[in-house]
Amino acid sequence: MLAWKEGPACVVIDPGFYSPEEEHKFFAFIEENGLKPEAVLLTHAHFDHIFGVKKVHDRFGIPVYMDPEEEPSFIYNREMIGRLGLSVPDTDFSYTPVSEGQTIAAAGFSFEVISTPGHAPGAVCYLDREEKLMFTGDTLFAGTIGRTDLLNSDYDQEILSIMNKLIVLDPDIRFYPGPGP
Repeated sequence: MLAWKEGPACVVIDPGFYSPEEEHKFFAFIEENGLKPEAVLLTHAHFDHIFGVKKVHDRFGIPVYMDPEEEPSFIYNREMIGRLGLSVPDTDFSYTPVSEGQTIAAAGFSFEVISTPGHAPGAVCYLDREEKLMFTGDTLFAGTIGRTDLLNSDYDQEILSIMNKLIVLDPDIRFYPGPGP
């Protein structure tokens, strides 16, 4: 997912492109629209959200932001991928740790980090209060909550995160979940 305002600066959220076709489409879109990524924001580190991180990081030399609680997902990804028969994502990238309440300024946005464990132990959402938009990763799916049947997922934490941190937000905020519109 990409987010930008007026100028060419943009942020990349959870670059999970997997196939060469998806990769080509992603980079072609950036090129065709004259965008210049300034940061990668990871809502969590499940394989379907990080397949493209290394390529984006290397191509643009931009910082990657992630909660350190997600590092065990790198190991979990290898186990899960083996069952699915997919390639293992390249996790040889550095990242800047994020935590609750931190603000990340990138591409004209001011993203507040909101810790929302449940789907994953280090799941976070990125909220720009001024723009009234939030990227939730898999804390929310379109029309429902994120999955909690995965290793290290916790249904009770997921519900508490949603009840205590998301439902209480301004009702005008637009939520952009990982899967779905």
